[in-house]
Order: sequence, then structure tokens, then C-alpha cells
Amino acid sequence: MLAAKCPQCGAVSPVSLAAPEHLHCRYCQYAGSPDPAVVAELHHARAALWQIDTGRRQLSSQQRRMVERAQGQSLGLMALLALVSLPLLLCGGCSTWVFIADDLHTSSLPFLVVGLFPPALVLGLGLLLLRIHRGGVQRLARSCAAVPPSAPGQPALCHVCGAPLTSEASRGVVRCGFCQADNVVASDIMKQAAQQQTLVMSSMHQSITTEATRLSHHSVTTLLLTLVTALASPVLALLLMCGATMVLKSIPAEVDENEEYAALSISGTTCFASLERKGGGYEANLAPRFPHRPNPIRLTPAELKVVKVKDLMGRQVLLEGNRPAKVVRLERTQGDRHTKLVLEGGDRFNVRGACEPPPNLTMLAKLPSLNVCRAMQLHGDTLTWVTAAGEVVQMPKAGGAARTLFNVGAHIERALSERKAAFITPHPNRELYVIELTQGATSRFVMRDVHHLAFAGPKLVFGNVSQVYLDEEAGPVRLHSPGILQALVANRTHVVYHAQSKLYALPITGGAPRVIGTGFSDGLGIAGDQVLFGQAGCKVIPLAGGPAGACPLSHAAIQLHPERRAFEHRGRVYWPAAKRSSNHTPYRGGVLSHPVGGSLDRHYGPTSTQVQCAAVDDEFIYWVDGQTLLRDKLAQ
Repeated sequence: MLAAKCPQCGAVSPVSLAAPEHLHCRYCQYAGSPDPAVVAELHHARAALWQIDTGRRQLSSQQRRMVERAQGQSLGLMALLALVSLPLLLCGGCSTWVFIADDLHTSSLPFLVVGLFPPALVLGLGLLLLRIHRGGVQRLARSCAAVPPSAPGQPALCHVCGAPLTSEASRGVVRCGFCQADNVVASDIMKQAAQQQTLVMSSMHQSITTEATRLSHHSVTTLLLTLVTALASPVLALLLMCGATMVLKSIPAEVDENEEYAALSISGTTCFASLERKGGGYEANLAPRFPHRPNPIRLTPAELKVVKVKDLMGRQVLLEGNRPAKVVRLERTQGDRHTKLVLEGGDRFNVRGACEPPPNLTMLAKLPSLNVCRAMQLHGDTLTWVTAAGEVVQMPKAGGAARTLFNVGAHIERALSERKAAFITPHPNRELYVIELTQGATSRFVMRDVHHLAFAGPKLVFGNVSQVYLDEEAGPVRLHSPGILQALVANRTHVVYHAQSKLYALPITGGAPRVIGTGFSDGLGIAGDQVLFGQAGCKVIPLAGGPAGACPLSHAAIQLHPERRAFEHRGRVYWPAAKRSSNHTPYRGGVLSHPVGGSLDRHYGPTSTQVQCAAVDDEFIYWVDGQTLLRDKLAQ
């Protein structure tokens, strides 16, 4: 505001560059010319004003909208902030509720951090930026606020030149008719700015320009920082989670020696599960180390066998690779929901999922060739396996020296029966050779351009691109021409093959094939009178035909589709399963078993991690874990 002293009473009254020779005192009502020195100074300021670019006294269209729509813009930014925060808030709220409902524990703190930190960070930073933005709008508005009227009914004055503003607008921005400067005429803004306006002409336009430039970046900065924070907050939350986990893991907690676990009988040994009372019964849980088993396991009071954690002291449990180790100490930290067993050698193991060594588990051999085992068979007292390198190896099933019978070298497919081994050599010839294991491991050539092979009991079935053959002593016998052959398996009575999006069953004795199923299959297997095929996971369909159902072992932790190494013996199916990692938690390998048409009920070698091959006789089960050949008694 430009002001000068009244020549009559000395009070300070506003003056205008539009009329330098006129002063109207609001106190003594003097109307006339101010002091000549003031007039000269006003003329000098007027000349200086015209030297300044008019655009520097005006707001851009975007800045005008910011000032005129400040309240609506704040509501819009708050709505955007809520939209960005809502998904994070819902996820965090749900996870928090889950952990609170599931017995909140100090070990849950890292997960609560992950759930609640992102929405809290986004909301906090968003509200701070919104406040900064609103403050910038207010500073800009006060910087170019008009001078309030001297009396009701009088016009507001231009904050640059002091000329009266003739516009009747009561809010928003009005442009001065004399100097073309923009003025904010909202009454609340003018009152706030009245005491802050200055007489210094040289700094007035600089202040307005600085505030306008600063504000033009506020809106974009607010939006960008909010979105960037929303994207970065999960990463920051995970880092905080890791830090919180490390801190909690380093803080010891008192071990409750009377903490109870369920002792479950699994294939001839005892494994320990967490225990929770539910209704009139109990729930025992072996997960995450046994995700393929039904979890939780419902137990009645009569079925429940309880062990206290202090009773595990001095007992042995199995480590990975079937290594037994004695429990020497119990341990727990603030980051653990369950007590850990400290074993000889310093290994630590959760009680939940720990298993005692099976009493009948025996290591029969440790050989480098076992590490690349691809198929295994029992015949009488002899155990035979085929390696990835093409070796056919035999040893007594009770243990002893192993000997290599034959080495076919490079191959792309192999199959093994009790008396024969079959191999397909690589492209381009794809030659099929059969080795008679009971006749001094003699080899004979069968046919070229072979793509698929399988043993139907003692007989070999194979196929090329479009034909299915049976290997007979007189030579190959064509069984059928299915078109484009994609996969082939067999049992003692039937050949099952996949061609042109259909599953066919063909009797070994010949005849017409039957369509038993349709659909694309990315894997094929057979166990007893059931066909296993990969279709959106794993499906099972009766050999006689009928609706498809889910595989007993269709859990993703085991496989994505059936593998040919699954085999059947006396009405049961056996699945060698190598250990993999699910959500960074290693689950158990070993050999899984279930009745044909039934569900999983047996698990051999629960700490085996590199299972390649397995075989069964009427008394024992044999399997390879890395370079080790193991044997256990079949569970009755």
C-alpha cells in the first residue's frame, strides 16, 4: 500500500500513482494535494512502474485458478490422497486384523510394520504436502491482495499503484485499470494482508513473482511425491520389517518348558506338530514343512498324543539329508512364535515339523552314480538303476558292491523294467536300443526315429510321430496309428497316449483305442487303473473312462504336472519328491505314498532333499537322496 502523511493532521493516508496530486485523509477528511516532496516521489515511482514489464504484475491463468479455486483444489488433492492410500490401508488393515485375531505375538510385529507402515507413510506425507500447498496459495494471495476499502461502500485499492478497483467482484482476482496489476479482492485475504503490505515499490513486484513461481511447483510436487511415496512405501516397509525381525531375533525370550505339541505317527516314525484346541477336539499343524499333507489335522481327545517341549531334551531328530542329531538345548527369541531345538553341532530346528529318526531307516550305499539316478527297479534280490549319463548299475538290495553293466552314453529318453532297459539316442537318428539285463547286458537295435517309450510290464511299447508299436522278439508290431503322438505311458494291460488333444487307452493285446478324456495335457502318467495328466495342474481319470478329478498330490509344492517316475506297487502309488522352497520355507522331500484312488497317507524320508529315484518290494522302500541309497520298512 502506498501512503503519505496528511498535510493537515499528519495521519498516514493512502495515495495513488494514478492521481499523485490527490490525497484524501480518512481521519480529518482533508481532500487536496499532499506535500510537494511526496508528489515528486510518487511521480518518480510512477515513472519506475512503467519501466517494469506489465506481465510481472499479473498472475498466469494457472495461478489465477489456484487462488480462485483454492478450496476446491484442496478437496481434490485430499480425494486423490485418499484414493492412493485406500488400497494400502485396506491391505494393511486386513493383515493387522488377521494377526490380532490369530493371537497377537511379538513375532507378529514385523508383519504389522509391513501392513500399517505404507498407508501411514502415504497419509502422513500427503497431509504434510497438502498443508504446504495450501500455505503457498495463501502466501501468493496475500502478496497480491488489494488494499481494503477505507469505508463501507468505498472501492478497494490496487496493491501496486493505489488506484481504486472499479470491479464489483467480491471474490477472486481483479485487474487494475491503471497499472494492469492483478489484485485478490477476497475480504478475508485483504484483512490478513493489510498489515503486511509495504510502501517499498522496488521489492513489491519481486515478492509477488517469487511467491507465484514457488506456488506453480507446489501442485505438481504434491502429486508426484504422494505417488512416489505410495510406490516406495512397500519397499521401505519390507526394509523396516527385516530390521524389526533382526532386532526381535536378537532378543531372548523365556522358554515355556511345558509348551505342548502333538506327536503324530508318520510312516514308522514320530513327527511333532503345533497344537490348538478347537471345539471338543484338537487341531495339529505340520506346515510349512509338510504343505502337501492335510493341514490342520483334526484329532479327537482319544487320538491325541501330547509331548511337552522339555521332554524333547536329549532325544534325536532328523536334519536334512537324514542326519540324526541330539537336542541339547531349547531356545526362543521375541521373534519366534515357536520354541526352537538347539542340536549338537549348533543347528537350530523348529519343534513344529521336526521328526525323530525312523527306527528301520538304513543307509545301504553312498556312490557318485546315485546322484544322477533317473530310474530304479527291483528284480529278485537285485537293485538296478539308470543314470543320466546312460550307465546301467546293479547292486544287491541288501547292500554291497555296485557294478556297471552297460553304458549307452548320450540319450534323451530312457525306461527301465525288471529285466530290460531301453534308451533313445539324440537327434537326428533317435535310435531305440534295448538292453537285456538278465542276459549279460546285451544290447540290440530296435528302430530309428523313435520319440516315446514305456514299459508295459515286461514288454516295451514305443512310438514315433504317428505310430504306436509293441516290441516283440520277431520285431516291432504296430498297434495303432493315432495321428500326431504327443505322449505315451503304459501299465501291464494298456497303452495310454495323448494325441490331438485327446487321451486314448489301447489294450496291449491290440484292438481299437478308446477315448477316455479330452483336453491339452502337459504331462502323462499311469498308476494302477488311473491315468494322471497335466491339465491346469494335475488331474486323474479312470482308465475305463469317466469324469476327471484332482490328483491326490496336486499341491504346487510337489509338482505342476505328473512325472513318469511316479509308480504303482500292490495298489499303492509312490511319488519321489525333491525338496523345493515355497515362500523361502524349505518343505520336505522324500517319497510320498497313497492308495490308488485315495489320498496321501504316508511319507518316507521326510528330511531327504535330493530324491531322484525310488523302488519298492513287499517289505521295504528304497530311495536315492543325493549320493546316498536309503532303505526303510514299509508302513503297515
